Amino acid sequence: MSTANPIFSKDLLSWEPVKVLTAKKQLCQCNVGPTASILSSRHVDDLHIATLELSMVDILHDYHNSVLLFYEMPPAIQDTDASVEPSRRLQQALEEMLTHYPCAAGLLVYNETADCPEVRYPVCGHTHSACSCDKSQIPAHYGVHFYVAHASVTLSELGDVSNPQPPLDLLYPSKPIQHLDDKGHPFPRFVMAFQVTTFVCGGFTLGHTCSHAYADGYTGAAFLQNLCAIAHTF
Repeated sequence: MSTANPIFSKDLLSWEPVKVLTAKKQLCQCNVGPTASILSSRHVDDLHIATLELSMVDILHDYHNSVLLFYEMPPAIQDTDASVEPSRRLQQALEEMLTHYPCAAGLLVYNETADCPEVRYPVCGHTHSACSCDKSQIPAHYGVHFYVAHASVTLSELGDVSNPQPPLDLLYPSKPIQHLDDKGHPFPRFVMAFQVTTFVCGGFTLGHTCSHAYADGYTGAAFLQNLCAIAHTF
């Protein structure tokens, strides 16, 4: 049975500095949906921290799932210098997506009062749609981690990628380690993260790690489809 190339290792990857992405334009408080509530006691200047309450079904599945997508470079454009295109387009698309899915840039936080986890995320505190909050006000621990790596091999050199293999773990963003505080409650964890890895053949992979409490398989797939659709417009 063929497997992924065991020779593929971190020595074949070079990394760009990690980016922490937030919405291209901050969601205004007047546009926050009915499922979210503004916690006015938690605010930074014009920004407020909203909460997304999770259902009992969501809470039962409080873990992170990962998916890895492979993309070959079409022959018609293999002669162009397009090595930076996947990461640039996907970064811009993700910043656009976060305008419509602000919870994705939030944190899974344990609410001691409600005795359950919830998603907290920053929104603009203004109550009119014409506002424009400064993204620099967003606390550094919020946002989607966006990793970019460059592999010195081709996609075909990875071997059989139809089944998960340990060498392919390098192409996924890491899942958060669920540390517990002295009360046994989990520390805050990110909702999702992305990793784009380019290959010398022009192909690339897109790794996505997401909290199942925030998005199940169907919702996660829809998120990725919308992300890629937006990326095609850049």
